[in-house]
Amino acid sequence: MTKRIPWSISTTVRNPYRIVDFLKILSDSLEGVVWDKKSQSLFQMHLIKNRLYGLDSAEFRTNIPEDLYRKFSDVDHEISLDDVKLIVAAKNYEDFPMRGRTSFAPLKEFGLANVNSKGQIEITTSGKFVLKDGPYEEFLLKAFLKWQYSNPTNSSFPQDYQTKPFVSTMHLINQVNCICKEKGMKSKGISKLEFQLFALTLVDYTDIKDTANKLVNFRIELEECNTQDKKDLLIKETYSNSSAGFKTQMKHLKDYADNAIRWFRCTKFFILRGGDNYIDLEPRKSYETSKILESYSGNKDDDSTYVKRLQDISYPTLPWETPDQLSLIRESVLTDINKLKNDLKISVPIYENKKLSIKDQISDLRSIRNQIASLEIKKRYADKNYVDSLIHSLRNIRELERPPVALEEIITMMLRIINDDIAIHTNAPLGDDNRITFSAPGGVPDIECFYERYAAIYEVTLLTSRSQWYNEGQPIMRHLRDFEEKHSKKYGDFYCIFISPRLHEDTLNTFWTSNKYEYRGRAQKIIPFNFDQFIKLFEFAVNQRRLNLQSTSSTLKNLFDSIINPVPKIASSDIWKNSIELHLNKLIN
Repeated sequence: MTKRIPWSISTTVRNPYRIVDFLKILSDSLEGVVWDKKSQSLFQMHLIKNRLYGLDSAEFRTNIPEDLYRKFSDVDHEISLDDVKLIVAAKNYEDFPMRGRTSFAPLKEFGLANVNSKGQIEITTSGKFVLKDGPYEEFLLKAFLKWQYSNPTNSSFPQDYQTKPFVSTMHLINQVNCICKEKGMKSKGISKLEFQLFALTLVDYTDIKDTANKLVNFRIELEECNTQDKKDLLIKETYSNSSAGFKTQMKHLKDYADNAIRWFRCTKFFILRGGDNYIDLEPRKSYETSKILESYSGNKDDDSTYVKRLQDISYPTLPWETPDQLSLIRESVLTDINKLKNDLKISVPIYENKKLSIKDQISDLRSIRNQIASLEIKKRYADKNYVDSLIHSLRNIRELERPPVALEEIITMMLRIINDDIAIHTNAPLGDDNRITFSAPGGVPDIECFYERYAAIYEVTLLTSRSQWYNEGQPIMRHLRDFEEKHSKKYGDFYCIFISPRLHEDTLNTFWTSNKYEYRGRAQKIIPFNFDQFIKLFEFAVNQRRLNLQSTSSTLKNLFDSIINPVPKIASSDIWKNSIELHLNKLIN
């Protein structure tokens, strides 16, 4: 008998957006090729060649010669398949084709690619939709509305499982919120711990209501526990006494839950609440959510057509995709925008392109709503608790959930508070709640800032070892030069602010060299700050605003110039490092 296990999403690709890059490699290199050990190895080698595998892994570096790894880490320079073969040989893998099969598995699981009856790689209509830049969240939503357990592509799960996990989770959260409302409790979705214990083990849609009641009772009991030992015992008993008899160890549930939440949020139908400890249904999509709950029970569909449905992007037709329904959604978003404008007491013209399809109009309006919501952050300089929470979070970043994502979000919030920007854009994907769902993709700056007299990019990292230089040095210089060339007709001065917990000497020397001499023919303006220095600058700007001496973009520009202008006469990066601290202290004191 198959062991009963919680449902889960493949952790092969933890970044939900990276799966698109995998698909592009497969399409460009192997479409129509017979899927055998040779092509499986070739697929994995192409992933390495394109730095989609191994670049961010400390373990991957093991056994690779220093000069070869340095060449691999320099993303500015293309490496050849011959270089990759040397890397693979140095790694001495026991079964290298297996790694190609593992990398292919999520593409097959999400219906993006398959092996046809001739044994050849084939890109499905869902895959072609994604490759043609169809909205990724639309593809993912449709995939999750079809995704079920059990299914004929995965023998790990028992045949008696009857659930579409995405839909069942939506029903579970909705039921819990309704029960809490009836009991006079706060409706806030379900905690990540509750997600582990109750959502992941919900493998029969007929148990949704009963599971919701058990979850609320568990929450009440947990809140009544007055010691951590009692809480730990209740958690252990709740899981071990599950009537389904799950065998998976509790320690693995957190990873499963974090991964599932990460993927679910990319559909923009889920948000985080309560210090990111709770996951809830996205209120800005309440109309679409209600249609899903009305149309889908959580029960699985016919197994015999599962694979065909999964691969077909035209299926299902979303229950709100009629002209009348879409018009209602559009009006709902406009109502949200007008409410935000009234709450913030701002007048922002809304330019609608009526030539666009109504779906594209809705997408544009949601982007406008996010931009207006960002203006609310600018007014929070007076909120001491909020400012202190940002500083505390930055200082304790590694204790937060998904620290790299949290870092980009915190720095973006700080920048919005600091001064009189025209626009601040994060290149990270956003949900409808204006929260970052994942880190900014490679090849672009983390954050782009536009001011009246200049423009700047901000690059952030948690790396502190020599890998900081490997991963950040060349890419950041390239990002700044590309940013300059893109906006050169509008701005004359461009800066890059690099923020990390502490600076590695090789990174500092690389930026000093770029500033003193050149990168791609011209000197640059890159200023590195450690966390403590950036916090000092942030606190100074906030205090200036509270004293009605608003720290403007000119204030920052003067500081940046005072750090950059003396560089041609500074003899070493160590001296420059001390100079940065001196100029910062001079400003704030």
